[in-house]
Amino acid sequence: KQAIIKPNPYLNATLILQAYWGALFCKLFGFTFTTLRCSTLALSCINAWAVARCGLSLGLSRPWSLLCGTVVMTQPLMLGLSYSFMTDIPFLTLATLAGLCFLKTLKGLSTPLVLLGSVLGVGSFFVRQFGLLIPLAFVITLGILQFRQRIRPRAEIWLAVLIPWVIAAFLYWFFAPNLQSETPILESTGDRLWVVLLDSIRYLPVSVTGFGALVLPLGLVQIWQGYKSWNKQQWILFGGFCGTSLVAFVLPQILFVINKTLVQKESLWLKYFPYRMPFFANGILLNFGFGNDWSPNLDNYPVIDCAYGWWVATLLGLGVGGAIVVKAWEQFQFWRCNSSNQIRTSQALDAQVLFLWLWVFLALLVLWNPWRSVLTDRYLLVAYVPLTLVMASEIRSFSHRKAIKWAALGAGIVLVLGLVLVQDYMAWNRTASTAQYKLMDEDRISAAAIAGIDQLNGWYNSEQYMKRYNTRNWWDLKIGGKGRWVLDDRYVIDFKEPRPGYQALERMPYFSWWGWQTKNVIIFKRLGS
Repeated sequence: KQAIIKPNPYLNATLILQAYWGALFCKLFGFTFTTLRCSTLALSCINAWAVARCGLSLGLSRPWSLLCGTVVMTQPLMLGLSYSFMTDIPFLTLATLAGLCFLKTLKGLSTPLVLLGSVLGVGSFFVRQFGLLIPLAFVITLGILQFRQRIRPRAEIWLAVLIPWVIAAFLYWFFAPNLQSETPILESTGDRLWVVLLDSIRYLPVSVTGFGALVLPLGLVQIWQGYKSWNKQQWILFGGFCGTSLVAFVLPQILFVINKTLVQKESLWLKYFPYRMPFFANGILLNFGFGNDWSPNLDNYPVIDCAYGWWVATLLGLGVGGAIVVKAWEQFQFWRCNSSNQIRTSQALDAQVLFLWLWVFLALLVLWNPWRSVLTDRYLLVAYVPLTLVMASEIRSFSHRKAIKWAALGAGIVLVLGLVLVQDYMAWNRTASTAQYKLMDEDRISAAAIAGIDQLNGWYNSEQYMKRYNTRNWWDLKIGGKGRWVLDDRYVIDFKEPRPGYQALERMPYFSWWGWQTKNVIIFKRLGS
């Protein structure tokens, strides 16, 4: 059999590297969405292997390196994305492989490794544009090392970095006319300038807290180590960051209440600002489907409810974020204050750690961009690998064996949490899809008359939707006012009842490990239709 891939008209990727990878699996095992998910899961395993190899390159022991790979692969955000066919895992795998090449190169400059790392960086760039950051961090590292007179890279090293990107620039220029829509890096502020500037205050602590949440098992050991060794200045920096961040989290909600009470006028920005807190409840867990972010009405998703538990997780992430800030400041002071002859020129570890910190810093700089109106949690993954490696590198000499055991235990708990949430996601998603296909196949209801989960809405309705609303922009997927890619909400697949103006036709049960209970997906029909 022969098939043709036809990308959705709303967006054409510059180069569809991920599609070719998925096509390889479909060639071997046949086309199904499960096959495509398995192709992503395979990349996630490759990424974990690459992280472990990075750890070995840093001089970590095999158990520590294995723990790093395990921590990266089993984090709930990574697990959820590993069971999808989204771009995040393919991008991250290529980026990690590029980082592995550059880390090995910093132990002894190798032109083939630099060339391979640059090619892998180009590949990651053509999946997600964050891929540019890894070679850029390597180039800055080489520049600093040359300025410090630690090394003098040969001309072929610079050419090995540059040539793949010259070719990439030509390819981008060649394919750019095919782009129909894209996510802008700098969005127009219009009358939102003051909102943009205030948002920039929020983005920094939210991003660093997110980083802390990603590396929680290793980060808590870092705080334990700090308790044993930090000086007064380090504790002041730690407390200052955490305290300032808490003010940034809470102050907008206070201002919203004052504004509503005294001025009797609601501010949309102040109302939206605290939406991210607690971080897990309204951020990560909805972003990749743990809780139905794709329901026709965002108020009607199966909530992953944990009362005040998410605040505990948020504060832990904030604490680890403070430890990250302290260690970053130490690294900055080390390179600023030490002269070239004071730096350990006999060891490549300094250069490798510098490269990893620059990778993190560039990622944070991109995320801090206040002109982007949405800070998506998946974007944090660009710094996940280098942060994990930096944390492991910092605590490998920590002599408290109990702390190491607690780190492994924490990684195990995070893995269990991730598996529970993945099962919940798969259970409701499979049941909701079954309900929608039942309407279409058994009851002969047109897909255009069903408001279901947005994957199926987009699959069946997007072309007709864009013709109706005369758009080719992905961000117009909700301009109809009925939900994502919804043309007619005569029938609705949802998770809560009652639904005003609708009658429940059928309840389809599914079992969730979260809460260990049976829940329902409900098929609704609009009254009078």
